[in-house]
Amino acid sequence: MVDLVVCGVGGQGIVLISRVLARAALLSGLHVTVSEVRGLAQREGSVSSHIRIGDHGSLTIAEGKADAVVSMELVEAARNLRYLREGGIVVSNDYIRYHIPHYLGISKFPEREDLIKMIGKHRAYLINARKIAESLGNIRVVNSVILGAVYSTGVLPFSLKEITDAISESVPEKYRDVNISAFKLGMEAVRP
Repeated sequence: MVDLVVCGVGGQGIVLISRVLARAALLSGLHVTVSEVRGLAQREGSVSSHIRIGDHGSLTIAEGKADAVVSMELVEAARNLRYLREGGIVVSNDYIRYHIPHYLGISKFPEREDLIKMIGKHRAYLINARKIAESLGNIRVVNSVILGAVYSTGVLPFSLKEITDAISESVPEKYRDVNISAFKLGMEAVRP
């Protein structure tokens, strides 16, 4: 059984990551449940998915029970640390997505150093997924980079073929090659 919390803000591909992980679990013959919380996703709000692979009784993961927190940015990684079990891992894009209220001075985001300190109390893999995606000419594949990084940690119970097949089945045909390339570069970015 594997429990993952995937998080970020609206538009960062959380739903696609969840879809790929669920599809890979099904291709592996494993039971999977996905519970999504989208909130104000269209207004730069938090988005999270609880992905439970294996036979579980509940749709959501209790605090302190997740094997991994997978995040598209540092603020959401820190916000979801409460779900991580002792010995669990954090895989996050080393990026902060500032919201409009931050720029207007209405609210202030934590400093990067403070976020790194909180996240760094756990076994953490911080990936410059944005830079990797830019090297492929498509910033929208950051989520596939992060997915590759998660796969490389060994926390996922799938074969490489099952997860790449799941990616191929989950993205439009014209974006398959770039997403597979992003996934592979994400794998290379993490060497546990």
